[in-house]
Amino acid sequence: MDLNPPSEKLSKEYSDRYVCWLVICVCVILLGAALLGRDGLLSVVVNQRRLVKLREEVWRLGDENRNFRSHIRSLRSDMTSIERVAREDLGLVKPGEIVYEFIQARKSENVRGKIGP
Repeated sequence: MDLNPPSEKLSKEYSDRYVCWLVICVCVILLGAALLGRDGLLSVVVNQRRLVKLREEVWRLGDENRNFRSHIRSLRSDMTSIERVAREDLGLVKPGEIVYEFIQARKSENVRGKIGP
């Protein structure tokens, strides 16, 4: 036989429900923090993608760096490379050479305008 009055029984059921809902809410909050928090699963996935992109950029910059070092070595030691740069980039010529400059016609000029009245 139950010695507790009915009102106590109802209040105990309500308190049990309250505790149950409290536990569920805490679990939902913890799960949300684990998924969406600063160090959560979503953040880990985003950071992994960023890491892949950064590694690709580091590899590309390293390759570019090696090309620059090779170019610097050739400019320090190879006279042909130095002469090519002087001719192409600076427009220099050797004494006694003749320079021919070819000028292309402008694209905006109309052919009829040259021939017609």
